[in-house]
Amino acid sequence: MHIIIRLVVLLAMFLTLATPMSAQDVTGTWRASVDLNVGAGEPTFVFEQNDGEIKGTYTGTFGGANLQGTIVDDTIEFSFEVPMAGVATYTGKISGDTMKGTCDYGQIGDGTWEAKRVN
Repeated sequence: MHIIIRLVVLLAMFLTLATPMSAQDVTGTWRASVDLNVGAGEPTFVFEQNDGEIKGTYTGTFGGANLQGTIVDDTIEFSFEVPMAGVATYTGKISGDTMKGTCDYGQIGDGTWEAKRVN
C-alpha cells in the first residue's frame, strides 16, 4: 500500500514539473510610467494576446506605433518602431495587473518602466 502511495506522489510531482507554466494574460489596456535617462513619459499600451505572442499598440510621447512581442511564464518582451530612434524594446516581469522592467529606446537612451492594467 505504501508503495502505491509513493508512486502516486512521485507521479504527481513529475506531472507538476513536466507541465510548463502558462503565460500570464496581458490582454487589455495598460498605462505606463517610463523614466529614460533623457526624460520621462506616460505611454499607453494596448495588448492582444494569443498564447505566448502579443500584438498591440503604443501611444505616447513618440506618437503611435504597432507593437509585437512574446510572453514566457511571467516575462514579457515587446518592441515597436520609434521615429528617428529606431526600435524601442521593453523587457519586464508581470505580476497580475502590474508589470515593470527595463526599456531601450536606441539612440534616445534607456531606462525603467512600470505599467498597470486599466481594463
